[in-house]
Amino acid sequence: MKKRLTATILCLIMLFSIVPSMAYELRFKDTGTRVGMLQNQLKYLGYYTGVITNKYDYTTVLAVRSFQRVNGLTVDGVAGVNTFARLNSLDGKAPKPKPVAPSIRLSFGDKNDNVKKVQERLKALGYLTGSYIEGEFDTLTLAAVKSFQLNNKLRADGIVGEHTWSVLFGSGTKPITPADPTSAGFLLRYEDRSPLVTQLKDKLVALGYFDDKREQATSDVYTYYTKVCVAAFQKNNGLKDDGVVGPQTWNKLFSGSAKPAGSGAPSPSVPAANIRLQYKQRDPQVKLLKNRLAALGYYSYDSDPVKEADLYSYRTVSSVRSFQENNGLKADGIAGPVTLAKLYGPDAKPKPSGGTSPAKKPIRLQFKDKNANVTKLQQRLVELKIFDTNREAISGEYTYYTVTCVKAFQKSKGLKDDGVVGPQTWAALGF
Repeated sequence: MKKRLTATILCLIMLFSIVPSMAYELRFKDTGTRVGMLQNQLKYLGYYTGVITNKYDYTTVLAVRSFQRVNGLTVDGVAGVNTFARLNSLDGKAPKPKPVAPSIRLSFGDKNDNVKKVQERLKALGYLTGSYIEGEFDTLTLAAVKSFQLNNKLRADGIVGEHTWSVLFGSGTKPITPADPTSAGFLLRYEDRSPLVTQLKDKLVALGYFDDKREQATSDVYTYYTKVCVAAFQKNNGLKDDGVVGPQTWNKLFSGSAKPAGSGAPSPSVPAANIRLQYKQRDPQVKLLKNRLAALGYYSYDSDPVKEADLYSYRTVSSVRSFQENNGLKADGIAGPVTLAKLYGPDAKPKPSGGTSPAKKPIRLQFKDKNANVTKLQQRLVELKIFDTNREAISGEYTYYTVTCVKAFQKSKGLKDDGVVGPQTWAALGF
């Protein structure tokens, strides 16, 4: 009897010693007073600035991540044993407070003096070049920020938050490393963006391979047409004609023995047989595609919220799908060889006019919904640079982060920012 009682007491001691550690894990979507206590602790230390809600929302996740980063913990946004141990340090020392830094978050589309400061710093470090809009977080600034983040081993999300800001204006910041075209491992290829691409195009123009009347040679983007011209140069000069510029191709281009084009540059007016155009791709061929779709009645520049003619927008995807469906092709929204051959061929069917379609049920998307329309919504928000896929992947589920992004979009359009997508918000998104 004594032995049994002793064993029972030992089990109880072990159970109660395990329970606290099991309870020491709070994560996104958890609720309760323990979450409120966590928020209070983080607020006292300056990491959390919101209202105490007892809900482990996205704001709490960010506060926990910030605390973990400053205190040398695994940055996962989950308040686990180590995070609580640091918060409630047993040695009597106060946890490390949040460093004093500007409360800052700059992203695409912002216009203010801090953006100007970031641009000046990026320019001084060699990351920002070209005709950017001073004081506006434009596409060139976005690319420069991402390049800076990659080179300094930061999360390359293109957003200047407190961490990126502190590294950018810190003493150990790495300037851009200029590429050496003659060094081993150097490559310029399709979709790359660099001042060296402009230099490459200028040389191809001089040798007669690149026709600057068909496409501007001043652009620093390695387009599909650039690839075609490079391949033509390589073939004419006895090199592997893969359209990729390595040290061998570069050295030949800028040597005195480079052979000029014999019969002019290749024409990009109709896409080559092996071309493939798809969502988010940027290429002059996309503009040709849009023009052809518009001529057949499938696409309208006016109805596309994305005004960049060479960008394969979500509206372009929808237009290509519509063309494919009407012409008996696989409706995947990708302009591959089969679709392009049909599109530019003499028997391409235009979009039918007139007719009636059954009335559709009014759209309504909200938190926790999960369907194809949520996927379309998330893709459109990515296209508008509101939804960050580095933070959360497109899942088709209407998450709390999706709610936040929808609210941001609604606010920018002067709509009621309730995070619910109704007919008005859906129409404003361009659907």
